[in-house]
Amino acid sequence: MKRYIAFLILALACDNPEGDEGTGGGGDGESDGSLAYGEVNIVSSTLAVESGGSLALQDDEDIEDCDFSLDIYRGEGSCFAPYSVIGYASVVTGEDSTSTEVFSAARLAGVPNTEYDPTASEEEGVIIPGAEIDFAVNQPFTGFNEIFKQYERKPLYTHIAMDTAYQKIGFSLKGKFITMLIPTFSQPVVEWSAWDNCPLSEAEKEYDRFENADVLDGMTFEAGDYLFCVKDTQTAVCGATDYQWYDMGTDSLVSTRPSNPRTHSYLNFNKADCVDEGEGRKNLNLTKTFFPATIKSKFRLYSDYSHGINSAQWPDAIEPFGEAIPAGDRTTDEFAETYQLYYYQPENGEITEGTNLAIEFNFDVSEMLYLDGVRSSEVASSTLEELLKVVYTKHDWAFQKKGDDEVIGYGIDQVASMEVEVTVTLTGDRDPPDVPDILQSIAE
Repeated sequence: MKRYIAFLILALACDNPEGDEGTGGGGDGESDGSLAYGEVNIVSSTLAVESGGSLALQDDEDIEDCDFSLDIYRGEGSCFAPYSVIGYASVVTGEDSTSTEVFSAARLAGVPNTEYDPTASEEEGVIIPGAEIDFAVNQPFTGFNEIFKQYERKPLYTHIAMDTAYQKIGFSLKGKFITMLIPTFSQPVVEWSAWDNCPLSEAEKEYDRFENADVLDGMTFEAGDYLFCVKDTQTAVCGATDYQWYDMGTDSLVSTRPSNPRTHSYLNFNKADCVDEGEGRKNLNLTKTFFPATIKSKFRLYSDYSHGINSAQWPDAIEPFGEAIPAGDRTTDEFAETYQLYYYQPENGEITEGTNLAIEFNFDVSEMLYLDGVRSSEVASSTLEELLKVVYTKHDWAFQKKGDDEVIGYGIDQVASMEVEVTVTLTGDRDPPDVPDILQSIAE
């Protein structure tokens, strides 16, 4: 399956700056009682402090030679582990790389404060949607999903993609502790060239969604910039002014954006832009980065509504899993709230079902980082600047190559350089689900 990294993420009604109320309906339609949600945890046990993560302390001696292939590109250099992986994430998608169907991918978890949260009416039109996810911290949250759309297809999920508006990767080199930041957007957001096709009015710039659009406080940068914060200790905090650009002309870190900075070529080639659809509606086409991973144990996960017109199995029932009731014999007052019945099946395993869903995505980041063209024996004789010029996450190295070749389409199996263990737990049998506070992260 070919996947494209550009998504329409903003439906902006400029004549309604505060957003619609977005309340749910009743009767045979979807309502608050039928929202698809579950508890989600995104973590890396190799990093997690509470599990005694093995990657917390790394040094140059842990760098090893590596050769690998992603898509048509072959990497020959050295690989090593980060001590920190953070992404400003919006959605986690499960994909069936063996399928040629257009809808072989499904949103398994929408991160809170995104356009995928159907209850977040006051956040409607968020410019850079998402929330910061730290792989080293166990922070479960209530995630919304679209698994119900997969009931008829029942895809076998082979890969996971976690979309990110920025990535922050912490690692050590040459006795220093570095945080590498790669944003997919520009700040200030209101001055971003992506708006050139549908310029923002001065009134629009004063809407809350634009005034709050800069998610990295105090920073100014362009989409695709590589920014580095260098510290002497692992626990030192990187402030907004600590991040520097890599000047490709002088091969040095500089505090002011140079004329020739190191940038992400794919984000530069496949640039974001805005489409003015008229009547105050604008769509921002935002190119995102993401964490792609191969699922260690493939599985199927899908769901159906308990009853009602959106149910595949009980469309004419007015109560969960009930018998069909003729339309003339039922009323809106009698119609019970719908909810999701989830089905989970490991590859070649038995199907289980339940109304409470919990998913853990445990990423293996042990060989995430790559020094392009630098062997482990050459690290000692290289300067920090020489190494920062060629350090990548493996997946971003593959996209760098694609950007250089001006290639947009890709298959997720061609760029996935990590593995992820996905644990799905279903409980509740067919009873109504335990409804959490779906407007607030469980971690808060």
